[in-house]
Amino acid sequence: MNKKCKDEIEAFLKEQNFDFDQYENFIEYLKSRGVIADNEISFTQKPLKRENLEKIYQEYINPIKRVSKQLNLTYKELAEQIGYSESGLKNAIFSGKTSNSLLKALELLVQNCELKRKLELQNEILKNLNINIKGF
Repeated sequence: MNKKCKDEIEAFLKEQNFDFDQYENFIEYLKSRGVIADNEISFTQKPLKRENLEKIYQEYINPIKRVSKQLNLTYKELAEQIGYSESGLKNAIFSGKTSNSLLKALELLVQNCELKRKLELQNEILKNLNINIKGF
């Protein structure tokens, strides 16, 4: 684990009064955004500039932006998938007010996408097993 990188991230988060119970989730988000290496905490490119870390942190704390980036969806695509209008999502982003029903819809969408990904992996494993079994 790259101590310098970890220290930089932790110092920034302390300044933000970050809830460190969410630290692992934030690190996973940084990995999903390609900011830090997947197998260890080290920056994937040059040292992360503070303004970029601030931008990513702002994405992370806004559930709409976080899910949009995490699932690589535009706001329009995200809105369609959860039954909201694009303007409704944008209003929630800019006002900083997110209803409980919107939060739940985002949470369920992320869970659904994760389950689909796991199912695809399992189907691929089963397909490979069937090919190997038929080969005997």
